[in-house]
Amino acid sequence: MEHIGAMGTGGISSQPGAGYKATPKEIQTVNNGLNKPGKVYPTVKMLLDQGKSNVESIDFGRVTRVLPDDNNGLKHQLFIVKTDDGAYVKVAHNTDLAPSIKYIKPGMRIGMKGEFIRQGALKNKSPEELQSMGISFDPFAGLMKNESLDGIFHWTHHTPSGSSHDNGGLVVLDPGPNYGKIYD
Repeated sequence: MEHIGAMGTGGISSQPGAGYKATPKEIQTVNNGLNKPGKVYPTVKMLLDQGKSNVESIDFGRVTRVLPDDNNGLKHQLFIVKTDDGAYVKVAHNTDLAPSIKYIKPGMRIGMKGEFIRQGALKNKSPEELQSMGISFDPFAGLMKNESLDGIFHWTHHTPSGSSHDNGGLVVLDPGPNYGKIYD
């Protein structure tokens, strides 16, 4: 497994929810690169069911659409993922702190660890309030008219010193030479 970025390795933590489809190989690949030993991270669906937001999460899914990069302020690679449990999240991968996935495309399977912020927590927020949540981009820009969004998945990078966040990252789970590459 090729590791790209600054994150270390860890052990299994994520607990599956209804409709969980990650294979044992995918789970092992993500666990080896993104988890802290003994730490449990909920899936996005679990957080939605519990009404929680601003919580660190691990999930698996497929890219449904790639959006234009946001190059204002902190740079973010943006794309929509449908998780295995059916939630739709806008992934905001900070490319000032982690390398971008150059070959990302619709249909690509990924594992992700970061912070989930539910959609309702983002509405009617000023740019300053969003910035205080760690969001320097318009969370709803680029969405299609009829496209629903359950929330934002960000903090998919190593943690700068002084932050209380756990490290995050993205793992490519498509078969082929890039399988297991970690972007953090």
